[in-house]
Amino acid sequence: MKIRFSTADYRYCCLSFLLVALVCSSISRVHAQNYYPDEFGNTWTLRSVDGLEERLVTIEGPETIGGESLKVISDGTYPVSNPTSNNPNEFFIKATPERVLIFRATATVAVFGEITIDYSPPGTFLPIPIELNKPWTVVGEAMLGFIAITVTNVANVVAVEDVTVPTGTYHDCLKIEQEVSASGLVSFSTQSTMWLAPDFGLVKSLNSNGITFELHDYDVTIDGPVVAVEPKEKLATTWGALKKR
Repeated sequence: MKIRFSTADYRYCCLSFLLVALVCSSISRVHAQNYYPDEFGNTWTLRSVDGLEERLVTIEGPETIGGESLKVISDGTYPVSNPTSNNPNEFFIKATPERVLIFRATATVAVFGEITIDYSPPGTFLPIPIELNKPWTVVGEAMLGFIAITVTNVANVVAVEDVTVPTGTYHDCLKIEQEVSASGLVSFSTQSTMWLAPDFGLVKSLNSNGITFELHDYDVTIDGPVVAVEPKEKLATTWGALKKR
C-alpha cells in the first residue's frame, strides 16, 4: 500500500527522520526496548502544530532487493487541505541481532525530483545497542542523471526526556538530532530532530524548516495488542498505562 506524500519544499530533509527505525536497543545497555515497532501495518500520524500539514509513517512490505526480504518505512508529509499526491519517501531496511542494515532509500528532492540512494554493500544503518551521546554515521550514493553524489547521515541521541503531545505523555523518549548532507557537484545539508518513545515509536519531530509535528493518532501493534487512538480522545496517559488495558 502506498501512502501519501511530503511537500517538495522540504521533502529531502525526511531522509534523516527515520534513521533509528526498527531498533531494539538500550540507552544504558541494561534493558532493551523497541523504539520503533516494526509490525507490518503499524501507522503513526503526526500533525504540524499550526494544523496545516500532516505526516504519515507506515511499516510496509516486504520488498526484495538483492535477494533479501526487507521491510519498508513509508514516510510522507502533505498539506491537510490537499492530500492529492502518492509519493512518500521510502527506506528499505533489515534488522539483525547486531545491527540494522539499510539497502536503499528513495526520496524527492525539491529541485531534482525523485532520487534513489543505494548502499552497496548494505550499510550499518544503526548500531545495536544505541547509546547516549555516541553518534553514528551511514553513507550512501545517489545518481542525479550522470552526476554521482554522496549522501551522509549523522545521528546522535542527545537526551532522554518526557514528551507530551495530543495523544498523551510518553516517558523516557530518545531525543535524536540528525544531519543529512550531500557532497559532490551537488551539495546541501539539513538538520532535524525526532523523539522516539520506548515500546511505541515516533511521537514528535522537528524538521529543518523549524516545523514541529506531534503525534495525532496511531494504529500500532506491539507484542500482540493493537491500539488505535483518535485525536479527539486526547488521552492524557502514558503508553505504558495504555498498553496494560
